[in-house]
Amino acid sequence: MDIFFIAHLQQQPPITYPGQVNLDIRISKSDWVEKILPNLKYKEVSLIEVPKIENPEFSVVAKIDDAWKMYSMGEYGKVLTECRKALEAFVTILKEKGLQKEIIEKEGKKWYQIEKR
Repeated sequence: MDIFFIAHLQQQPPITYPGQVNLDIRISKSDWVEKILPNLKYKEVSLIEVPKIENPEFSVVAKIDDAWKMYSMGEYGKVLTECRKALEAFVTILKEKGLQKEIIEKEGKKWYQIEKR
C-alpha cells in the first residue's frame, strides 16, 4: 500500500513537506470480502472455499474454477455451461463408484438416488 501525504507545519514561515509511506500489509480474504469491499461500495460478493483435490478423478473442482473465471469475465452463458459440466463430471464419478441408483416408479417416472455409505 502506498500512502501519499502533505504535511503542513504551522510555524512562521509555514512549511509544507510532501511525503510517502510504503506499507507491506496482508489482508485476509474474509476481511477483504466481508469488510473492505462493502465499505468501498463494491458489488455484493461472497467468499466460497472449496478444497483443491489433486486427484484427476475430481475434475469437478476444475470445472467450478472455470465457471468462476467465466463469471468474472462476464461470460454468463459459459458459466452455466461450466456448471453443467461440473455436475455431469460429478454424476459420472457417482456412477463409476456405484453410489447412484436408478429409481423407476409405477407411473414410469425415472429419477436417481445417491446411496449413503
